[in-house]
Amino acid sequence: MTKISIDILLAVGEKGGVENVVNQNALYLQKQGFQVRVIQLVWEGVRWVSEAIPFFPLLEGRGTYSLNQFAASYTEFLSTREKPDIVLATACPIMVVTAKMAAAKLNFHCKIAAWLHAPVERYVAAGFGGLECLEKADSILVLNEKTKNIIHAHNPALRTMLVNNPVNFTRCSLHANVSWENRTLLFVGRLSVEKRIDVILHALHLAHTSWQLILIGDGDERNRLEALTASLQLQERVHFTGWKSNPYAYITKASAMVMASEYESFPLSAIESLACGIPVISTPVDGIIELIRPGVNGFLYPSGGSSELAVLLDSLASGKLPRISPETCRESVAAYEEQQVLADFSQKLTQVLDKISVIIPCYNVEKQLSRCLDSVLNQKLHGVEMEIICIDDKSTDNTLHILEDYESAHSEYFLLIPLSENKKQGYGRNTGMQYASGSYITFVDADDAISPEMLQQLYDEAAARNCDVVECAYKEIHDGDALSVSGSGLPECFDMRNSSVKRKYILQYGWKTAPWGRLYKSSFLADNEIYFPTDLYMEDIYFSERCMLLMSSYSRIPQTHYFYCINESGVMFGESILRHYMHTAQIQNKTTETVMEQALINDCRSEYAYLHFSKAFAEPVQRMFLDERFFSYDNFMYLKESLLHFFPDILENPYVKNDRSPEMLLYKELLDRDYAEPLLRERLLRFSESLQ
Repeated sequence: MTKISIDILLAVGEKGGVENVVNQNALYLQKQGFQVRVIQLVWEGVRWVSEAIPFFPLLEGRGTYSLNQFAASYTEFLSTREKPDIVLATACPIMVVTAKMAAAKLNFHCKIAAWLHAPVERYVAAGFGGLECLEKADSILVLNEKTKNIIHAHNPALRTMLVNNPVNFTRCSLHANVSWENRTLLFVGRLSVEKRIDVILHALHLAHTSWQLILIGDGDERNRLEALTASLQLQERVHFTGWKSNPYAYITKASAMVMASEYESFPLSAIESLACGIPVISTPVDGIIELIRPGVNGFLYPSGGSSELAVLLDSLASGKLPRISPETCRESVAAYEEQQVLADFSQKLTQVLDKISVIIPCYNVEKQLSRCLDSVLNQKLHGVEMEIICIDDKSTDNTLHILEDYESAHSEYFLLIPLSENKKQGYGRNTGMQYASGSYITFVDADDAISPEMLQQLYDEAAARNCDVVECAYKEIHDGDALSVSGSGLPECFDMRNSSVKRKYILQYGWKTAPWGRLYKSSFLADNEIYFPTDLYMEDIYFSERCMLLMSSYSRIPQTHYFYCINESGVMFGESILRHYMHTAQIQNKTTETVMEQALINDCRSEYAYLHFSKAFAEPVQRMFLDERFFSYDNFMYLKESLLHFFPDILENPYVKNDRSPEMLLYKELLDRDYAEPLLRERLLRFSESLQ
C-alpha cells in the first residue's frame, strides 16, 4: 500500500505551544512513513515549522480574510499538487469548511479531521467557526473532556476523540528541591490578551509577601504589560526574557508555574512544569480542572481573581498550605509522555480513514489459496486501510497451515479464524462480518483472484457517490488464462429509491447473486441485518437479493477486476452438483418468503416474480431436461407448487407471457398442465432431443 498523505492546514502560526505540538506530531508522523505537509493560510514571515517538514505559506501579511478567500487559496494550491488523503484542520473549526470547499471544488475525496486547541466558544467569539463547521468533519480531536461533552451534546453522531499534548520528558528533568521560600513564579507562553498576565501583576502588587515573576515568551501584549509593571513599581521583581527555545533552563529558580488565562484547552506549559516537578497555580479553565488536583500538584483561584491569587501567594509563603511533592507532580502527567502520546495521536488520526474488510472463507483450497491471498495483498491502496479476515472451515488439506504462514508474515492486517467444525461458506462469511472492523466489506472466494486496482476503484466510487454497494465486472478464468483487467467506460449508477430504476436493475443484474466483486458499506449490512443462511448451499441468493431490494444506491464500474477461477472440484461442478442443485430453489423460496413478509417488492413485483421464476423453476427444470441424472418428479412438483404458491398469476407475468422462446413455451406448458411422472419424463426427453 502506498504512503498516506496528510495536510496539516491552519490559518495562522508563529512561535508558541500549539505550534510546538504541531511540529512534534508532524515529525512523528513523517518518521512513521506518512507524507506530511504543513499549509499555513496567513503568514507573517515566521518559519516555525521544522526544516524537515514541507511548509507552504499561502497568503502573506496579516489582514482580514474571508472563508471564500481561504478556500480559494487552498484550492489553488491543491490544483497543481498531489491531493491529500487526510486534512488535519488545525486549530479553528473554519479550517474544516476550508478543506471541504477545496475538495468539492476539485472533485476529490479526502478525510477531514478537526484538531481543536481552544474551547469551541472562543472560536465562535473570534469568528473562526463553531459546531456547525465541525459537523462537516469526519472526526474531531479535542484536548479535554469538557469540549468532547459539548460536541457530543450537540450531535452524538459526531466522532470525537480525546488526545493529549506530548511532553518531552527528557528535557523536563525533575526539580527535586522545589521550595516556596524561593518565592519565584514562572510564566511560559504567548503574551496575549486572553492569558490575563495583568491579573498576575496586580496580585504581586497586592500580596504582602514579595514574589518574583519570570515571563518567558513574547506577543502583542508585551509593551502594555511592561508599562503596567512600571506603574505598579514591580520592575525589580518582574523579568521579561522574551522567547526562549528551552524555557525550562529557568526551572531551578521557580517555586511554581502561574497562569491566569481566561480559557485554555490543555496548556502544554502546565504539563511540562508538572513533569519538572513544579506545581501549577492557575485559574480553573477547561483543561486545567482535569489536570490540577488542589493541594496535590497545584492550586486553583478564580478567573480574574488578583486578590485571591495574592492571598494564595501569602499563604504559600507563610507555610499555611502544604508542601507539594515534585515526584507527585511528575507522576500526575505520566500519561503525557511524548512517544506514548504521539503514537496515540497517530492512531486516532488514521482512524478517520475508511477501512476495507476483505472476508475470505476457505475450505480445502491449498492449490489455489496463495494466488488468492497474494492478489489481495498486492492491492494498490492509498487513503484507505485494509484488513484481511480468513475463516478456515475445518479444512482437511494444507489450507490451515498456509493461512497460518500468511498470518505470521502479515500480522498487522491479517486475521485468521479457524473453525472447530465444518460449517459451510455462509457461516464462514457471517463469522467474518462479525469480526470485521472496516467501514466497507468485500468478499473474495479462496479459489479466485482480484486485480491490484480492484479495491481502490471500488472504494473511490463508493466514497465519491456514497453508495451502499459498488460492483465491478468479472471474468471466468480457466487454468493458464491471464488475469488481465479489461473493459472501459463510465460507472453506471442506480438510485434504488426510484421504482423504475429498481425494476431496471432487477432485470439487468438481478441474476448475478455471487457476493464477490462488490464493495458493501458495513453500516448498510448491519442496519438492515443482512446475512447469509448457514444451512444450505447457494446462500448468496438470500444475501444478494436482500441487498438488491434494500440498498438505496448502487454503482457498477465496467472494468473487469474480479477473476472467477473455474474449480471443477467445487460444489458447482462435477458430481457434487447432483446433490446440491435444488438448493437454488430452496434458498430462492426462503428469500421470497422473507422479502414478501418485509413488503420489499411492492413496487417491483412483476420483475421480482420473473427473477424468482428464473431461479427457482426455470433453471432447475432446465437441468432436468439437459441431463437426465437431475430428473426427479418429487423435485419438479416442489418447484411447481412453490412457484404457484408465491406467484399464482405467474403465467400472466408480462416477462413470462411475452416470451415466445422454445424453452419458455415448455415452462408455461408444464405450469399450465398436470403431468404424471412417466409423461413428464417423456416430455422433457422429447424437448431435449429437439434441441440437438
